[in-house]
Amino acid sequence: MRLFAILMLSVGWMQANSQNELSGQVLDSVTRQPVPFANVYFSNTTIGTISNDKGEFVLRGFASGKYDLTISFVGYRTTQGTLTFPRTTQPIIVLLAPEATQLDALVVRPDFSQKASDFRQFKKYFIGDNANASKCKIVNEEEVVAYTDDETHSLITFARAPIEIINDALGYKIFYELQDFEINFSTLTQSYSGTPRFEELTPKSIRQKRQWEAERKRAYNGSFNNLIHCLRKGILNGPFTIYELHQKPNRQRPPEEILKKKVEYWRSKFRVNLRTTANNSVVRDSMQYYVKLYNLPPVIDSLGKRVTKAGELLNETHDRITYLGTLYVVYTGEKEEASYIKLNGGKSHGNEQHSVIQIREGGVDIYENGYFEPIGNVFFDGYMMWSDRISNLLPREYIPEP
Repeated sequence: MRLFAILMLSVGWMQANSQNELSGQVLDSVTRQPVPFANVYFSNTTIGTISNDKGEFVLRGFASGKYDLTISFVGYRTTQGTLTFPRTTQPIIVLLAPEATQLDALVVRPDFSQKASDFRQFKKYFIGDNANASKCKIVNEEEVVAYTDDETHSLITFARAPIEIINDALGYKIFYELQDFEINFSTLTQSYSGTPRFEELTPKSIRQKRQWEAERKRAYNGSFNNLIHCLRKGILNGPFTIYELHQKPNRQRPPEEILKKKVEYWRSKFRVNLRTTANNSVVRDSMQYYVKLYNLPPVIDSLGKRVTKAGELLNETHDRITYLGTLYVVYTGEKEEASYIKLNGGKSHGNEQHSVIQIREGGVDIYENGYFEPIGNVFFDGYMMWSDRISNLLPREYIPEP
C-alpha cells in the first residue's frame, strides 16, 4: 500500500454526520491522464463508488470518524490513505502508479506445489471454522495460491487478484485485497492483512432478509466494534462486563530448580531399573508425577477488579483507550458457538462469550465509526480472536437497528 498524494483545491466545512462528503479525481501518476472506472472506497465498509470517464468521484452521506480511503484499478498499484471526518471539504487528486511487477512472475520456491490440503487450511483460518463459514464461497479460487513452506513449517498464501467472497450468511459480497498471509505452525502464530470492500447482496425473500439481519446482529453483538461503540458512549454496565486480568505465580507448581532436579533424579533411577529385575512401578509413578508438575504453567491468570467507570480505561474525551494491560471481557446474552466450545475442550460459558484483550504500550485511539488505531497495539484471545474471521466480518458502518 502507498499513501496517496492529495492536492487541496477548495476550502469548506461539513458539520452533520449525514453531510460528510468527499470528492476528487483519479489520475495516472506518469501521464496525468484521468483513470476512469477506478474503484474508490472506504476499506471495511460498503461506502464506495467508481470514477467516471474523467476520473472524478464523489462519496457522501457517511458517518463521522476515521476511514482508510482506497483506490484500485487493474494495472495500477493499489493506493491508500487515511482521512478523518468531519473535515474541510477539499477535493483531492489521487495519483495511481502503474504496476510494474505482476504476481504471475513471482518466484515462490523451487519446490513449490499447490495442494488441495493447503487450500483447505487457508480457508479454515481465513474464512473461519464457524457456522457462517459453511455459507461462504470464494468465487475466484483460481486466483489464490496457498502452499506450505517446509523449511519454516508455515502456510503462506497470496492472491493474483482481489479475493471475491460470497457470504450468504450475512448477505455481503466481499472483495478482499490480500497483502500477506502466513500461519507458522512452529510458533503457533498467525498474521494476515488486507483491504476488504463490501457490497450488499439482494435478498431473495423477506425471510432471507430477516435471516441476514439476525446473523449480522449476532456477529456484531460480541465484537470489538460493538465494544468500541459502548466505550465511546461511556456504557460499561451494559452487555459487556470488563475485569482487569493479572498473572500470578502458580502455587501448585514448585520452583523450577527443584522440579528439574526431581525429574532428572527419577528419570535416571527409572533408566537404571530397566536394566535390572527391580520393580519399576513406584519409580515410574514418581517420575510421571514430577513431569506432570513440571508441565504446569509457571503463572496463571487471575481476575482483578471489575471496571465500572469509563475513566478507568479511557481519556476524558472517550476517544482513546489509555489503560495498558490485559482485560477480561464478558459479553452476556449470547452463547459461544459449538465448534469453539469443542476446540476449548468442551468448556462452555453458558449464555456468555469470554474474551481477552491486551492493550499494549502507546494505547489505542477509537473513533465514533468503530475505527481504531494502531491495530498492532491490540491483541485478542479467546472468543473474539476465534470469531474474527471473514465469515463474521461486517462493514464498519454497520449498527443493528434498535
